[in-house]
Amino acid sequence: MDINLHIERLVLDGVTLTPAQQRQLQATVKTELDRLITESGLGDYLHSPSSVHRLTPDPIEVTEPPDPTQLGTQIAQALYQGIGP
Repeated sequence: MDINLHIERLVLDGVTLTPAQQRQLQATVKTELDRLITESGLGDYLHSPSSVHRLTPDPIEVTEPPDPTQLGTQIAQALYQGIGP
């Protein structure tokens, strides 16, 4: 099964990241989502061609200064809650 996931926009209110941290955050979100989907699968409604237009996960607590790897992992886990089993 091929899965195409496109995240058009990720809004992080009050979080300032350098361009390098932004790239790390993006890579971590992708890696963690890949891991979660591979290990645990997807919700039944996503096994047929469909589209989820918007996910609004629960708020995430951000450390100061922000750690892009930790933040990326938390974001991926929050997103997965909306598309997982």
